[in-house]
Amino acid sequence: MKKLKVFLKNKFPFLADIKPFMANLAYGLILDHLEFHVTEHCNLNCKGCTHFSNISGEKFTDCLHIQKRLERLNKIFGKIRKIKILGGEPLLHPKIGEILKITRKTVPFTDIIVITNGTLLPSMPDIFFKICRQNDITIEITVYPPLFNNIEKITKNLDLFQVKYVLSNRIFSFCGVLNAAGTSDKQKTFSNCTGKFCSILKDDNIYMCAIAAYIGYFNKKFNASIAEGKGINIYTHTGREILSYLKKPEETCRFCTNNFNYFKWETTNNPQPLDWSGKI
Repeated sequence: MKKLKVFLKNKFPFLADIKPFMANLAYGLILDHLEFHVTEHCNLNCKGCTHFSNISGEKFTDCLHIQKRLERLNKIFGKIRKIKILGGEPLLHPKIGEILKITRKTVPFTDIIVITNGTLLPSMPDIFFKICRQNDITIEITVYPPLFNNIEKITKNLDLFQVKYVLSNRIFSFCGVLNAAGTSDKQKTFSNCTGKFCSILKDDNIYMCAIAAYIGYFNKKFNASIAEGKGINIYTHTGREILSYLKKPEETCRFCTNNFNYFKWETTNNPQPLDWSGKI
């Protein structure tokens, strides 16, 4: 079957456009991927966190704001294929169960995924897992070293409650992403970037990636002047305008590197600017 698909794709390349065309015909404009934070802060404080959760300070997103923004997106898009709820660590939010119910009610045909480091799952009440099952929520666990010895116990409990889950590969390293000098070719950086497929909703604006949305925390902490993403307001722009915006680089792209530096994953209580470049 796989060989047949490859043959058809090579022989009749126009077929590759049929599926998205039919989907657009059925639903209207489609937003493939949307992320939003429910907390800014995290309980791990990973060095070089690309969501800047280790320097953000404690902040929780209001449930009513989430509902209003999702309702607006429902008006300007025919469908949102996938929503990822994250942070920060989303399980820190005292109303995470309510947020999951609101999200499912507002976007009933969307894949909804909670991204968590998993360390708080053993302490979550039974009602949280029941809400996940009842609302068809998938738990995606990023497996950092603190979880290595507990992952089987955690997944056993998820199985007990019949909650769908996905495990990342074990994380041993992080990647430095910033070029604080701002000398990168922004078009090249944008073309090579995998993060540009992770459009993120912050307040009332959509940004192409978490760095564009949250680099302000870095600037404030270290008195830096990296260009922040402009974003595009969901209340004053159409779905088509939003999709067009997401296809173009931001000025922030000049401050992302094309020469990645990997370093050992670890947490820190004393973050430094070079943590995000990997040049340590």
